[in-house]
Amino acid sequence: MVVDKANRKKMSRVAATAALAGALAIGAGGCAAAKPAGSSSGSAPVHKEQVKKTPAQLAAVAYREVLEDPQGYFGRNDGLEEQFVADAEYTYALVNMSTDELPQLLVCASGSNDAWNGMESVQVFSFDAKSGSLVTPTEDLAAGVAGAGGFRGSLSYSAAGNGLLYSTLSSGTGMGSIVRITLDGDQLSQTFAAPVDLSSGSKLSSVVSSEGREITWTDVADDSALKDLESGSWKSTVEKGSGAADAARAAGLATFTGTVRILDDAGVCDLQGVANPNPDYPSGHSYVVLDLGGEQQVMCLSGDGSSLRDGNTSLLLLDTTDSGNSWSALDGKTVTVAVDTPQCSWPSDTGLPLGSPRCAGHVAVIG
Repeated sequence: MVVDKANRKKMSRVAATAALAGALAIGAGGCAAAKPAGSSSGSAPVHKEQVKKTPAQLAAVAYREVLEDPQGYFGRNDGLEEQFVADAEYTYALVNMSTDELPQLLVCASGSNDAWNGMESVQVFSFDAKSGSLVTPTEDLAAGVAGAGGFRGSLSYSAAGNGLLYSTLSSGTGMGSIVRITLDGDQLSQTFAAPVDLSSGSKLSSVVSSEGREITWTDVADDSALKDLESGSWKSTVEKGSGAADAARAAGLATFTGTVRILDDAGVCDLQGVANPNPDYPSGHSYVVLDLGGEQQVMCLSGDGSSLRDGNTSLLLLDTTDSGNSWSALDGKTVTVAVDTPQCSWPSDTGLPLGSPRCAGHVAVIG
């Protein structure tokens, strides 16, 4: 994991947005050369050939402008005291948050422990090659170990080119979660990836964490990474063959692929083709279910928790929307999950989804 720098200070949430100043030059402009001696007045003017910049070169130009004044992107909207960002140290990294060729720019602001309470702030920038513009999400990511308050946050990038992995937990309880952060236009989309429980050494969080790679931070005064991007020698951070499903199965977890559906009581009953068994007792929340597209055999705890038993199901209950976990970005999408099935349980009541294993807290989204 990455941003676990000691001696830094907790700050209030930072969010910033800035437009790229000025238009990006697409190429060197041509101009008419002076007529050479002895040429006739009818001679055609000589033009320099225009050289068009590559998307990587344009991205490097945009990112360089960010690094020339990183302070300008921090502390504008949330009332962060000016002295925090003015006295901050800034570092950056280029990582691929998708399998696209162009990397994203991460910028980290940090400072003295007295001022920042052991914390630091990370912002994400991207370059849209189609529009030729810098994308500046307004959200920031707080990382580090707070000297007071118990917060811990760490950030890594996915070796599979599947976003950033952001782990947060309370040092008091040892409980938290890993979320996957991806870009959705000019917004950072966060989706649940795995639970974290330091007391149990969860295989689920270990499998997701194994996909993460440490971020190498560089001082903003060193533009060597941008020079590599401009020259075409920068190497993508995506690794081939980093299979999370294989790692999950090696850890003894079952894997399932299906469609995530977020449904209320009526939606679940329609999907299962049953009448609501509890019409007078609405749940008050929605259900996050994995639609397997057909029945599969699963071994889970019996309803009384006394033993494991096999059964067939076409749905897995992954979570409910009142849990505090983020699932909305996955609604309707096909995903692969790793499940600690011996910890899941068959229902002993008529709760929804009817007759389907309850897997909340025992599932990780791995693809």
